[in-house]
Amino acid sequence: MNIRICGAALLLATLAAGCAATTDTQSVDAVMAAENTADATVAMADRAEAGSGDPDEMVCKVEKQTGSRIRRKVCATREQWERTEEYAQEATEKMQRGPQKLEEQ
Repeated sequence: MNIRICGAALLLATLAAGCAATTDTQSVDAVMAAENTADATVAMADRAEAGSGDPDEMVCKVEKQTGSRIRRKVCATREQWERTEEYAQEATEKMQRGPQKLEEQ
């Protein structure tokens, strides 16, 4: 009799823990979706102001660091931001193309 009660209690505890984990996962998904929306809004604002203004004007942006929840403020001139963006685009394209064959001489 005691074994059945302990087994039933263990089963209920396991089910309750599973339900709680689902709620936490849903909360995490909601937070991540909100963060992605905020990031998209910031990116759109960055693109809108990128084409206008003095190339020597200092522009500060808040960036996420990989592996951290802490964001940091980074300041550079508009020209530096444009060069950084171009370099990142070129590096991404190079990685997507894969290894290139060396030309034989």
